[in-house]
Amino acid sequence: MTDTRIETWLAERRSIHAAATEGPWEAYEGPGREPANILTPQHTPIPMINGCCDGDGYLDNPADVVSIVDAHNHLPALVQGWEAVLRLHQPVLRGNRYVCEHCHYEDGPVVTFPCLTVRALEAVIGDD
Repeated sequence: MTDTRIETWLAERRSIHAAATEGPWEAYEGPGREPANILTPQHTPIPMINGCCDGDGYLDNPADVVSIVDAHNHLPALVQGWEAVLRLHQPVLRGNRYVCEHCHYEDGPVVTFPCLTVRALEAVIGDD
């Protein structure tokens, strides 16, 4: 793949995910509560940051627990999907300009790189 802003963004996501406790994670209930904490495959709770709870080690909003668990478990598939799209949409030098290998056809209009697909992905990640 080319080194674009998207690849850098994806590499950061992979790095963050790789540094976390291995999953899949699951939400579990605290004492008498809705989902309030995160459990690893080794059945070890992941302590919460006190700023997001009442200092008791539990998240106050059960939806936050479910959201964190879902993001951790599905981020790798999202990253792999984006990487698959980017492997298709590669710049190729044609004459004096780069065109998208996937979008450009010899007898069709010139589709310069980055193509609309790559630009759409760049728009999603925004300007960090």
